[in-house]
Amino acid sequence: MPRDRLTDLTIGTWNVRSLYRTGALTTVLSDLDRYRLAITAIQEVRWTGRGHLKIDKYTVFYSGGTKHERGVGFIVNDQVLQNVKRFEAINDRNCYLEIQCKWFKIVLINCYGPTEDKDEDQKSEFYENIKRLYSTPSNNHIKIMLRDFNVKIGKEPTFKRTIGKKVYTIRLTTIGKVKIKIKIRLAVRKREEKLFKKQFNIKELENPEIAKNFRENIAQNIQRQKETTEDNADTL
Repeated sequence: MPRDRLTDLTIGTWNVRSLYRTGALTTVLSDLDRYRLAITAIQEVRWTGRGHLKIDKYTVFYSGGTKHERGVGFIVNDQVLQNVKRFEAINDRNCYLEIQCKWFKIVLINCYGPTEDKDEDQKSEFYENIKRLYSTPSNNHIKIMLRDFNVKIGKEPTFKRTIGKKVYTIRLTTIGKVKIKIKIRLAVRKREEKLFKKQFNIKELENPEIAKNFRENIAQNIQRQKETTEDNADTL
């Protein structure tokens, strides 16, 4: 498939609980064959360093630290490998993958959050990194966050529409509040995307002028979403 002709993309996310053991990667790739995923974000890779590794019809992009702890990455099927424009390894908790599609680029952001028992400085640094990472690529790109935030959600009525009815903890943790902020922003963006679908017929995007208007519309709506929701989310 030509690089600029990618129109369908099946993605997933999976905490693999360590690839640093014999046979672990083979087992993971076997499961991905069954689910037919083109790109999978993985957490707890537990490999050191950063780079990529070719295994059969898959390429594993990984971002680790100096110890066999944490670690994130992506497993990409050969069918869409040519559409990968860039892999950026940030640290052992964050990385992202830039994909060239037919009408726009998609940025897949992979995050692995610290648990609640970690110190406040470490947790604050993690979420500050996410904010910077989310704002770094161009606003014209579609951004999708794939993650394991290691978070517990409380029972506060204020957040019922966001977290649903089935929760297990009594007190909302600091990490939980940050996650809710992100989920609210993503929920707003999802509503914006529905508006895009109403305004533009996908088949009409073959027309260069309509495709240009589509991209401009995305950028404008994302900017409006930032301006109207940032203050509300920060008050949580």
